[in-house]
Amino acid sequence: MKQSSKCYQYLTQVFNLPSIETLQSILQTINIHPGPNNFINKYLKKKVKLMKERDKVCLLMWDEMLLQPHVDYDAKKKHILGFEDFGNKRRARFADHVLVFMIRGVQSGWKFPLAYYFCDGATKTDQLIEWVKDIAKIIIDSGLYLVAFVCNDGKRNLTTVNKLKLESARLKLKQRQLYCKHAFC
Repeated sequence: MKQSSKCYQYLTQVFNLPSIETLQSILQTINIHPGPNNFINKYLKKKVKLMKERDKVCLLMWDEMLLQPHVDYDAKKKHILGFEDFGNKRRARFADHVLVFMIRGVQSGWKFPLAYYFCDGATKTDQLIEWVKDIAKIIIDSGLYLVAFVCNDGKRNLTTVNKLKLESARLKLKQRQLYCKHAFC
């Protein structure tokens, strides 16, 4: 239905599918909001416990898309949508970008959405670094093995990945120095 309402209308003639109103009603009961969602994280941990070890190897993907700025009112949540929203922080700026994070299994190809954020303008590099770290922690804490990042080669993404690599190298060097102090290298 989200992909194509015309296609869904056609499929309802062929299959016994729920009405659009029923689907929208069901969606209203799910408490999804920008940023990481606790119930998604809990569900992920449950799924990971059932996975084979080889299926736990995953990569983190993200992409940012341009939106047409507009506002909507969610009467059930008594909430105005359409403004910049980071989950833990909202601002009275019209959102014209959305950043989406998803993980994918390397071996078996499973996919799982983890978080999204509405932004006014393209995501700033420092903010993207913070979110990548937060999402990576959620992935690792769930028991998955994060082995790679996948994103387009936009300037902000490249800067983010390079800064994360540099920070990782510094941490490894610091840990090696601490180890050598204590192990009398």
